[in-house]
Amino acid sequence: MVNSANNIYIRTNPDKNPASITYLSMRTNRQQDFQVASEFDSIDRFQFLSIRFLGRVRGAPGACMAMFTYVPADEIKNVQEADMEILTREDYDRVHYTNHPGYSIEGEVYPKATRNTTLPDGLKWNEWVEHRMDWTPNQSIWYANGKQVANISFQVPRDPSLMIFNTWGDGGVWTQNMTMGEEAYMEMQWLQLLYNTSETSDKRKRDGAGPKGRFLRKRGDGNVCRMVCSIDDEDDAGVVTWLWGNNTASSLLAGRSVGASLGGLISWGLGLVVLARWI
Repeated sequence: MVNSANNIYIRTNPDKNPASITYLSMRTNRQQDFQVASEFDSIDRFQFLSIRFLGRVRGAPGACMAMFTYVPADEIKNVQEADMEILTREDYDRVHYTNHPGYSIEGEVYPKATRNTTLPDGLKWNEWVEHRMDWTPNQSIWYANGKQVANISFQVPRDPSLMIFNTWGDGGVWTQNMTMGEEAYMEMQWLQLLYNTSETSDKRKRDGAGPKGRFLRKRGDGNVCRMVCSIDDEDDAGVVTWLWGNNTASSLLAGRSVGASLGGLISWGLGLVVLARWI
C-alpha cells in the first residue's frame, strides 16, 4: 500500500442541483502490485474535541474510509484511538465505531470497545451525511445527521491526539480485495472542528482574537469564561450563535459565517471553531 498526496484533490461537484460548487475528494486505487491510498493528518494535537463533516463514500468494494483521533504507540495495548470506519464491501447503511485497541496482541476481542451500527432514518453512506464525533473525557459519542448512533465509554482516549482522515485498502481480512483498476472515494463538502484551548502551556498567537484580530475573549475571576457561543443552534455549518457575555463580541459574531471561503477561525472562552470549505 502506497500513500500518495496525488489522491487528495478538489473537484467540481457533478451532482444534480449540488449543495456545493466543489468538494474534497480522497481516493484509493488498486494497481497491479499494490494499492494507492490517501491521508491527511492534523499538524496539532487535540485533547477532547468535536469533529463534524458532510461527506459520502462511493466506489468499488475493497476499501476502508476512516476518520479518527490517534495517539501512536509501540504496543497495541498503548494505542489511543477513537474512529469511524466505513467498508465499501458492506451494506450502504453499515458503519463501525471503535475506541481502540479493539483487540489484544494475543487476539482477544474487546466487545465493549466497538459498536457496529446501522445508520438511522434510511441514511446511506454513499449519499451526503453529516457525520459527527464528540470526544469527551468520559466517552466518545457519534452522530449521523444529528441523531446519536453510538456511545462508547470503554477505554476512551485521554491524551492529546492527532486527527486523521484516510482512505485505504490492503487486501486483508478487514477491507478484503479490490479488483485491479478499480477505485473508491471519500468526499467532503466541509469539515468543522470544536476543540479545547484552555491549556495555557500551549498558547497560540491568536488566542483571544476574533475576526480581523479584534478582541473577543473576556476573562475575569481566574480562568472563568465570560462569553459563551454555540454552533448547534444554527442549521448552517460554521455559523456561530452568541448565547451570553461580552456584548461587543456578540455584535461581531451575529449572523457571521466562519470561513466562508477556504477556512476561518474564531476563538472564544475555552474553545475554537474551525471550518474548512472547499470551493
